Amino acid sequence: MERGNPRGLQLPEAAEQIPEPAPAARDAEPVDPERILLAPAETGGRMVPVPIVYNLLRAGHTYLVPESSPGAPQSFKLLMEMMREGFQGLCFSTIHPEMLWEELGPTMKQARTCWLTRRQQTEHPTVQGLEELTLMVEKFLEADPRGIVLLDGFEYLAVQYNFTAALLLLMELRDVVASHRGRLLVPISTKAFTGTERAMLERHLEVFQHPGWSTAARRR
Repeated sequence: MERGNPRGLQLPEAAEQIPEPAPAARDAEPVDPERILLAPAETGGRMVPVPIVYNLLRAGHTYLVPESSPGAPQSFKLLMEMMREGFQGLCFSTIHPEMLWEELGPTMKQARTCWLTRRQQTEHPTVQGLEELTLMVEKFLEADPRGIVLLDGFEYLAVQYNFTAALLLLMELRDVVASHRGRLLVPISTKAFTGTERAMLERHLEVFQHPGWSTAARRR
């Protein structure tokens, strides 16, 4: 027996003890500018790629989203991005639900959609009054902590009830959202309101700012 090998075990040849060289590292995948690495509480602390909006739209906050184009395209994009990450969506809109689904695709169809209209008999859910709208939002957020609400139609409500009543609705919804740690998006065309009205809206709601949106577009 060789010294240092008291049990006479057969040792592998020296060449066999040298590990194979590691394969060449692949080029890093391109970074998606719309996603970041985040370890949110909802994932149990795991580092996962999530949309930038996940970090920008904080739980318990209500956001005023300036829109320069009809149909609030940026706000609907935010809603659908959050829904793709597992959030449940509730949408109020003056646009007929079937037109929304046709234009925005299957993701939007997964959201609970309520049509803002004066018609009382329709095949789709409608809202008959501001109190009912508030109650729907509160029940929705109570049932699902990962809920996000889009109120597309503030201008309609301001005309239907008056600006003060519509503003008071937003303030109440803001408190409901904060209490249930939900998220609320309120798209708005700032051209539809006076300077005083815009100042009141911005006083009570947080203006959403996406790093990928131009400053000029937000000011329109």
